[in-house]
Amino acid sequence: MAGPEDELLRDMSITGARWCAARSVEVDRWIAGLFDAAVGDATAGIALVATGGYGRAELCPHSDIDVMLVHDRRADVAEVAERIWYPIWDTGLKLGHSVFRVPEALTLAAEDLDTATALLSSRHLGGDSSLTERLSAAALEQWRSGSKKWLAQMGDRVATRQRSSGEVAFLLEPDLKDGRGGLRDVHSLRWAELAQPVLTPGDAMQLDDAETVLLEARVELQRLTGRTSNVLHLQEQDAVAEGLGDGSADELMARISDAARSITWISDDTWRRIGGLIDRRPRFGRSSRQSQPVIDGLTVVDGELRADPAVPVVDPLTAALVVSTEAARHGVAISRTTLADLAEASLEVDGAAPWPGARRTAFIALLAMGAAAVPLIESLDHVGIWV
Repeated sequence: MAGPEDELLRDMSITGARWCAARSVEVDRWIAGLFDAAVGDATAGIALVATGGYGRAELCPHSDIDVMLVHDRRADVAEVAERIWYPIWDTGLKLGHSVFRVPEALTLAAEDLDTATALLSSRHLGGDSSLTERLSAAALEQWRSGSKKWLAQMGDRVATRQRSSGEVAFLLEPDLKDGRGGLRDVHSLRWAELAQPVLTPGDAMQLDDAETVLLEARVELQRLTGRTSNVLHLQEQDAVAEGLGDGSADELMARISDAARSITWISDDTWRRIGGLIDRRPRFGRSSRQSQPVIDGLTVVDGELRADPAVPVVDPLTAALVVSTEAARHGVAISRTTLADLAEASLEVDGAAPWPGARRTAFIALLAMGAAAVPLIESLDHVGIWV
């Protein structure tokens, strides 16, 4: 294992997701060989399964290797496990390991969020593939059937992690994995989407693009430092930038900031909407949807400001500013549908031309909302109404 891994570490032409995939292929071959040597031809009723980041084939240079030995009442399972685990430990690699029957794994996953999400990425490595298929299918069904519970727990977990790890977009030394707008936020959104559709059209592609930037930086950071590190320190930024072909550390950090801002905006918006879904309870046999008229053509519905598409708009940019001001005034977000409509209408607006008086007045009114205006301005920026 050491030879191929060292060669891959030295190959600077492969970065990011491609590097992770290549590393995962190497580890697959090696661990599958260990499994084959441990069980021989007696593969009935036992399987080796990759989970978590390894299951997603996202092994960074110093990622843990998470595997589960799944069996169907095999009497020799302890001996098989030892014949697999010890050679891995002998190399010094970090191994996350477990041994379960399928019902046992599902019982744990029904109560433990980390186990539940790890099984969403389960991938067959060797042995009886029917066991892996049963485990994967049942874990996904269990995740979806308990979606409200899992989404609530994940939302709390995301908020706690973001508070402790800070902003990827604005810190001088960001945590690429656990920071707000980092890779873990992307993973959490994908897990949420597996529970029930929560992303809006275009979100998945934006998340993919942003993840590519952060994953490239994380792989390069770990490759250069030789450590399990996710915090991109100042003294490492020049070398990471050079490895990724950026002209400078400033150029690299600008790309990381843009990617993290995109992830943060989608994450904040999605978890806000998920929170509304979780909190909404039928009352007296009716939906609890709350509607409050604001001004002509604008209504707050379930914590979102929505514009009536039937109301004619003379100046889309002015309309966007007015909508944002009212959203800030009422402490709500702008609905994704309204944002999309405003963005489409604003494509023909020449924002560089002198602004008419009504637009300037609307702009000043938005700024006068103070801190409440900040997330609304971010929303206008994110959808391209202004840059």
